[in-house]
Amino acid sequence: MNSLPRYARSGRGRFDFRVPDGLGHFILPDWDDPELKVEFYDRDGVLRLTATVASLPGLGQGNDYDAEYCPDGGPFVAVEGIELAAFALGLAEAWVYARAEGSAVEPCPSVLEAFEVVADEAGGPFYTAVARVREEVPGDWPAAIDDARVARAIADASRKMDAFLASCYDVPFAEFGASPSTPAALETICRKLAARQCLEWMGRAGSALESSLSERAMSELMWLVPSEGKSPQVRLPGWRGPVAVYCGRLDRGDAVAGDAGAGEDLLD
Repeated sequence: MNSLPRYARSGRGRFDFRVPDGLGHFILPDWDDPELKVEFYDRDGVLRLTATVASLPGLGQGNDYDAEYCPDGGPFVAVEGIELAAFALGLAEAWVYARAEGSAVEPCPSVLEAFEVVADEAGGPFYTAVARVREEVPGDWPAAIDDARVARAIADASRKMDAFLASCYDVPFAEFGASPSTPAALETICRKLAARQCLEWMGRAGSALESSLSERAMSELMWLVPSEGKSPQVRLPGWRGPVAVYCGRLDRGDAVAGDAGAGEDLLD
């Protein structure tokens, strides 16, 4: 039994099907049938694509029969390159409308599970946890802001923090939950920035909470970097400090070998 394919929403999907002839073989549907089509519905029941012979992406023919390696194969119909950005996460269905040798392929439509649309994996680092970000925004969250999307907000915030701190720290820092874990000061800032991003996705940009989180996060971030010639108020692990202008070895050129007191004045 073949497992259902899983495709990331940022990518493209593929679907194929076969038409049995009732005698243990497969045949192509009537290719000149004007009603031949496959409709793709996402998990929410929204029609996202209707594929026909003339559409783009459209229906294409294939045949994988091989007497030795694939004796159960044969003709099939495939749709390649299905854009998934608009699909809701979850199982997508294909509704097949086809005729073979003049007769409708039953049931009509034939409703098949096509593939599963999954969230893109957010690239790290991750300096806080999804649960902690949710705690920053009390009340109910819309279903559209699921855990996968919160994780993307965390990853985005973490990378932006790395870019800001790279001038004086070795980045990336340890991830949250690792041993050792993300420094507490950094985790606090990250969850505020991620929560602010989630509020923007909710349509609450400019709200009192969104403004407060942004201001507090940026204020705390500035504590970690030098200002006005002074060291940072909070110094995290990995601090490099100012880069020295001269990194070579200083020699005392006026010292003479065997002269015990030649360099004493330089030390006064």
